Amino acid sequence: MSQERDNLFSILPVFTMCGIILFYKYNIRPSFEILCLSLITSFIFAIIYHKIIQKIALVMLFLVLGIAASKYRYLSINHHLIKRSLSNINVAGEIVNIYSGLDTSKIVLQNISVDKENRSNFPPKIQFKIDNKYIKTKLQSGDIIDFNCDIFPLPRPVYPNAYNFSEVSRYKSIGGIGIAKSDVVVVKNAKKTGFNMMIENIRIFIDERFAKNIENPDARGVAMALFTGNKGHLSQETLNDIKKAGLSHLLAISGIHISIIALSTFSIARWIMSLSSYMTLHFDIKKISAIIAMIVSFIHLEISGIPISAFRSFIMFSIGLIAILLDKSTCSIRVISATFFCIILHKPEQIFDPSLQMSFMAVLGLIGGMRPISKFIENRYGDGGRLMKLGLYIFAILISSKIATIATIPYTIYHFNQYSNVGLLSNIVAVPLVEFLIIPLGVISILLSGLFLGLDVIVMKILSFMISIFLYIAYTSADVKWSYSIVREMPMVSVFLYTIGFIILFTMRTKIRFIGIFPIICAILLHVIQPKQIIIIGKIEKDVVFLHDGIYYAKEQLSSDFLKNIWQGRVGQSDVMIADKEILNKYFSKDKFENENIVVYFNLPLDGENICKHGKRVYIVNPSPEYKNLRKRCKVNIVKKWQITAQGAFVIYEH
Repeated sequence: MSQERDNLFSILPVFTMCGIILFYKYNIRPSFEILCLSLITSFIFAIIYHKIIQKIALVMLFLVLGIAASKYRYLSINHHLIKRSLSNINVAGEIVNIYSGLDTSKIVLQNISVDKENRSNFPPKIQFKIDNKYIKTKLQSGDIIDFNCDIFPLPRPVYPNAYNFSEVSRYKSIGGIGIAKSDVVVVKNAKKTGFNMMIENIRIFIDERFAKNIENPDARGVAMALFTGNKGHLSQETLNDIKKAGLSHLLAISGIHISIIALSTFSIARWIMSLSSYMTLHFDIKKISAIIAMIVSFIHLEISGIPISAFRSFIMFSIGLIAILLDKSTCSIRVISATFFCIILHKPEQIFDPSLQMSFMAVLGLIGGMRPISKFIENRYGDGGRLMKLGLYIFAILISSKIATIATIPYTIYHFNQYSNVGLLSNIVAVPLVEFLIIPLGVISILLSGLFLGLDVIVMKILSFMISIFLYIAYTSADVKWSYSIVREMPMVSVFLYTIGFIILFTMRTKIRFIGIFPIICAILLHVIQPKQIIIIGKIEKDVVFLHDGIYYAKEQLSSDFLKNIWQGRVGQSDVMIADKEILNKYFSKDKFENENIVVYFNLPLDGENICKHGKRVYIVNPSPEYKNLRKRCKVNIVKKWQITAQGAFVIYEH
């Protein structure tokens, strides 16, 4: 146990994560006075006492820190939200971000003024979807534009615990969405200067260079996604194929990109300075190179829009570079633990972000899983020839890809209800292609673009060819019939148990790590025995999906393809078809659904039917006021409209 002492301190941020979950999911929200008292008491006990009391105090300290950080963050985001739809209004505002796409562009405006509305009741920012035909002139960050549009409240989730765009946007100070209906007029060109404006305009410049010099639309979209984080130029079909092939992690700006760019910058800067004997003799070129690498990677992070996976990688790499500056060594587990703690303390809501969950777990799996494998390979095959080293490299890619896949499968299933079966094979070719060819060529082309020598055109032609190979791998892998599997919804407690199990398994070094297998087994069992959904009731009356003979059917055409895709994934079915008349007559009569276990009434006044003698579970959706008297006579489950709206849908499970 003494050997694991340092690692035990590394898992303390897990208790901060638990505090955040308690705040957001279980509404544990004590006052600031109680939180301050708890923090002070835990801190004092952690200093004064030893052994078991000290450990308990540290656990309580980190747990309360999670609750306190969540409460502060929640209260600090206090701005107006669009509550009702506004039609045919003129809007003027300053451009903050521009995300161009194939047919439409997304533009975020701030300092918004509107006609016929009180500006004080408007949120700080609104995101608009603008058809490219309405954009007649070049737009840049800082421009003040005017156009006619419709504005809507932020969309709510369509299923319990599904992705909540409304909550995510709220923390970005975006309080509504809009759709343009007229040409965009530039009222005033950008005059503001500053770092943020400079970064935004650099990002726009890079996108324009790619758009001009890469002819293949999909290759152009991949280049933009890799280097500026703009996926708007990729068709949905291409994105789906990349996901099915298990290559979507390469498309997202993440640790791979930041690490390669930072390491390349560090190596190039050090090599250039080593050419000068004066620099080598009078300066520590290693430390200077570390500073340059940190600055370059930070600029790239800003240009990409600071995705959480890239932010994680930047912090980890910066800690390593700071260690070089201070002539200190680093421990990978401590670095990832400190990085995780800093991120969730600064933005606690990110704990529910799929990117953060998969990014950290993949890195933790690679650190903990590859450690014993690397030692074995080095001890046994370290002195092999070039052919042996090439084989070991391919083997390392194969194993590391498998470890990262295993570590992220629970989160992929929980959020997307599918995982790739061919990802292991496709990554063997795609990972080195992206790492050693596509990203370096992209960086070189961007640097040459800034010099205006025309050499970037040649490099971008080569880059386009390499991306075409990447896309060929994705298309070929996705065409395999068994390329991916759809898995029905996973309970949140299973995800939590997976997380605890993987942290113990990958963090500890001694045999104690195998304790982590127990919560993983429990998570699998809970997922397997999870009851099936009998019926799913949406916010719109026609959105109803029900179970018949092991297959899910829709009562009628669902209101949107997005909702249909989410519900299909949650029930573990590739397609939900509309039920025929015979099936509908078996379960539905008037505004009632009934099977052998439950009865569900929709919008019915209580007309005297003897509901209490069904002998089944009874649910009344959006009931009339008389339901209060009914509840006194028998047990019924009341489902109000606001509950369905808040959760996204109401789901009844088998018992």
